Amino acid sequence: MESTAPNRRQQIAALLKRYWGFDTFRPVQEQVILSVLAGRDTLALMPTGGGKSLTYQIPGLASEGVCIVVTPLIALMKDQVDRLRKLGIRALAIHSGLSARQIDIDLDNCVYGDVKFLYVAPERLASEAFRLRVQRMNVSLLAVDEAHLGGGAGTVKGDIGNAGGNRCAKHRGQLRTALRIYRHYHVVDRHVVAVILRE
Repeated sequence: MESTAPNRRQQIAALLKRYWGFDTFRPVQEQVILSVLAGRDTLALMPTGGGKSLTYQIPGLASEGVCIVVTPLIALMKDQVDRLRKLGIRALAIHSGLSARQIDIDLDNCVYGDVKFLYVAPERLASEAFRLRVQRMNVSLLAVDEAHLGGGAGTVKGDIGNAGGNRCAKHRGQLRTALRIYRHYHVVDRHVVAVILRE
């Protein structure tokens, strides 16, 4: 494992330069990225503007398959997808503003196409249609963006949820259910769950 670390560092540095034009990472970014790529569940507490999106976008680019990003904010989804597309990276967002037909097309593209990032709301993960479709996807990573998404009390996911206070508490149970489903069906190869929080 240690022998591959320099190669990993070179790989992620090359991705940072190629797509974002930066020569070095911000503080903590590289540490989080290497943790995710090592297959560890990773909790990152970063301030707004701290570059947290790169901590799952670079591992997503460095891995085979699609990275599913969970966030309740449609505006964030659209902004991230637009930015990624401008960089030449295939990304999609599934949200309530889309027709059922468009959602089906987009999910098919995630199964059969070369989509690298799929942004979804937490309640979408628990839906039967999405669960059935995602089993056919090659999911490389499940990332959770925003602090008010978490799990039940008394668990690691519960501690994550508590970090976000009481905002949008209804989503915590949905996400906890979704994470159980993903682990049960072995959708995420190494059960990697990168939880990226806003401080």
